[in-house]
Amino acid sequence: MSRIGIDFGTTNSYCAFYSNEGDGKLINIMKNNQPEPSLFFYKSNTGEIYGSRCKDYIDVFPNNFIKSIKVVLDNEEENVVIDGISFEKMYIVQKYIEHLINDIVNIKLESIYEDAVDEVVLSFPVGFSEKYKSKIKKAVENISIKGTDKFIKVIAMIEEPVAAAIHYFYIMKEKNIETNDNVLVYDLGGGTFDAAIVHKDILGDLTVIDHQGIKNLGGDQWDELLGNHIIKRLEYENLSDDGLNELKKIKQKERDYIKFLHKVEELKMRLSEADESIFVLNCGYSIIIRRTDFEEETKQLIEKTLTVCETLINDNSDYPISQIILCGGSTYMPMIKENLSRVFPTMSINLHYPESAIAFGDILYKENDSVSTILKTNHSYGTRCFIGNSEIEKISNVIYYNEYLPVVKSKNFCTHTATDSVIYTVYEGNIKEGEEDYSEIRSQKLLKQFRFVFNYIVPKETYMDVIYTLDEMGILTLSVHSDNHPDQNFSVKVFEDGI
Repeated sequence: MSRIGIDFGTTNSYCAFYSNEGDGKLINIMKNNQPEPSLFFYKSNTGEIYGSRCKDYIDVFPNNFIKSIKVVLDNEEENVVIDGISFEKMYIVQKYIEHLINDIVNIKLESIYEDAVDEVVLSFPVGFSEKYKSKIKKAVENISIKGTDKFIKVIAMIEEPVAAAIHYFYIMKEKNIETNDNVLVYDLGGGTFDAAIVHKDILGDLTVIDHQGIKNLGGDQWDELLGNHIIKRLEYENLSDDGLNELKKIKQKERDYIKFLHKVEELKMRLSEADESIFVLNCGYSIIIRRTDFEEETKQLIEKTLTVCETLINDNSDYPISQIILCGGSTYMPMIKENLSRVFPTMSINLHYPESAIAFGDILYKENDSVSTILKTNHSYGTRCFIGNSEIEKISNVIYYNEYLPVVKSKNFCTHTATDSVIYTVYEGNIKEGEEDYSEIRSQKLLKQFRFVFNYIVPKETYMDVIYTLDEMGILTLSVHSDNHPDQNFSVKVFEDGI
């Protein structure tokens, strides 16, 4: 059986395999060596369709598919409705990754190695919460190993810019090229932006020094602003009745809007290679869009990414950066490298395998002995509590942002009043150690609640230890222990139980 690395991307996904034959080598196991679109389509007479085949239906049934599957996870609704059928979002994720493994990867593995996938290394954006990491892990582990009654196992989860750095240093070592000890990874995908400073020590071990990310900032947002620019242009054109009707539907984000965005995305890719390109409406009317106009309309987006990079570099001056690594499909846009060169003129900026670096880094993390990586937490975690004997509630931080993984920490809490049960509320934030012991509730994100039941009334100030454990994958386990009530002690993974 074989293990693979999976970069589950917003726009496209990629898988990689490491062959241990001979000196070992990375293998591209994608169909035609191309990434697979992260798409889902459903219609009652076709059934469920995943990946590249969905594109055959976009123009005909634009309202029957989900684009950017990973981003859809970030809203609170658990289900999406397509063609009158309600789909659980994690079911779509599971089936899409199952499609990657069985319809693409296993076909190639079987033809070359007579083997099939049984273990997976996953990567995730810096800003992904524990909730979504846990859910994606669970979705993958619900996939059956081909030809057996067993299930695929997720053996590791790492941040996407970390995976890209692993692959970068691996390639430099393979080519016998000397590298700087510190690099800044600039990862701009279809729906998220991540940046990380990665340090290589004298032993070759990689450590993430610091990292930041922006959710909902990626190629999709560039598409949206380019689309708005085109709409503004069309409003001043002398359109026919058909053109005016099409523009009206686009502006109202009706049926034609999905097809419109698909054409906008294709235009964006053409503008990465040409100074100008033609955009054509369905009615046949066309206008010329210049790259300079596109860059002007979207400069606000790139400035946000530059601010993150400047903050990381300034906050970590003990780790001087002279090299920036670009990865993620959206870094193909010329404006990315041009603006980074403008802001960081003394730094070397390299476009590094934009579509495949993360998947290759995923598998190298577990398969290559020459790569050793030290991971850190990407969030802080704490418990809601009363401050002293007051009625003021805050978050008592237990684990902090940027601590080394795995990490186990505990805090002592007591009941605020006489009671027969206590509800422990777990929150997620971005607090660094030393910044604050207690945080305002509004500044953090509620993850889950757990009830500790005594089965009888206990007095005020009954003490319990709350133990937070983050494993190497960043999966959170909460344990509650009371010496006076040992029969009620419990330990749960945060997203496998709760109220």
